[in-house]
This record gives sequence, structure tokens and C-alpha cells, in this order.
Amino acid sequence: MPTPLAISSHLYRLLAVRHPTIGSLVGLAAVLVESGDAVQAASVLQSLVAADVEIYQPYWATLAKTLFATGDSIAAQKALNTAIELTKDKAVRAFLLESARNAP
Repeated sequence: MPTPLAISSHLYRLLAVRHPTIGSLVGLAAVLVESGDAVQAASVLQSLVAADVEIYQPYWATLAKTLFATGDSIAAQKALNTAIELTKDKAVRAFLLESARNAP
């Protein structure tokens, strides 16, 4: 039986093929990094146009997680700081701040 993560990965791949929006592609990258494929997640994120994601907080949070997973802690911390700056929701901001404090 497939795991929930495998099912999510499959669904996001289908969604990204049918409707390759910024949200579906960032969602796919998030599922990929969660399932241990940070290299492919980075590839998906790099395919996005910088101007389109400049103020898209989920992109920066996913990029930070991907960069931490690939071992680029300095760039990951910068991306995480950008995600924190773009966050308006107090609970999400607190979560990201905690993540920054516990970063490798």
C-alpha cells in the first residue's frame, strides 16, 4: 500500500503537469524534499521565474528546507530569513523562527 507521502507526490506531479502554476510547483518541490529528493526539489524550484516568486512566502520556506537538505546552510538561512520577513501569520512566523533557531 502506498504511503501518504507517495500518494501526495503522485498527486502533485499530476497537478504540476496539468496546471503548472507557482503553487503547484512549489507544492511538488515541498513533497519531493519531504520524501528525500532534495535535488529534484531544487530543480523544480530553479525552474521558476525569480520575479514571480520574489514575494511568495511558500517558495522561500520550501527553498530553505531544500537548501538545508542539500547541505547549503548559508543560502538556506538566507531563504528562511526571507520567508520569515514575508510571513504575516503569527503562528507561521513563530514556526519559522523556531526552525531558524534549530537550523543545522
